[in-house]
Amino acid sequence: MMLQWSAASLLFFGAAVIESGVHGLAPPPLTEKTLSALAWLVLLATFGGYGFFNAGLQRFGATTVAALIALTPATTIVWATLMFDEYPGVLGCIGVLLGLLGAGMALLNRPSRSYETGVTAIRQ
Repeated sequence: MMLQWSAASLLFFGAAVIESGVHGLAPPPLTEKTLSALAWLVLLATFGGYGFFNAGLQRFGATTVAALIALTPATTIVWATLMFDEYPGVLGCIGVLLGLLGAGMALLNRPSRSYETGVTAIRQ
């Protein structure tokens, strides 16, 4: 995670430097909107997202978590449609269907876990 965050920080810092141009980099004003956006990103997205990710890995295993993460683009498209009346195009709909199909196949064919013994077994 540290490498991922470091790479993202460098990328966004570089984009901010390029985008700022003549005006230079200036921190955003500390308004209620800025603080609520930061709280949303830090608390919910970072700790909530990675917390659920780690808890899911421990509870369900990598196959299930990877299959559920594959549903992220489809969920985003549905959410954008509901919130902003922004309907996906043909490629978006195909992507949603492929994501659902892939996640469904991965979930149906995942290894079962025995929580009493901690042993993973292949379902026959």
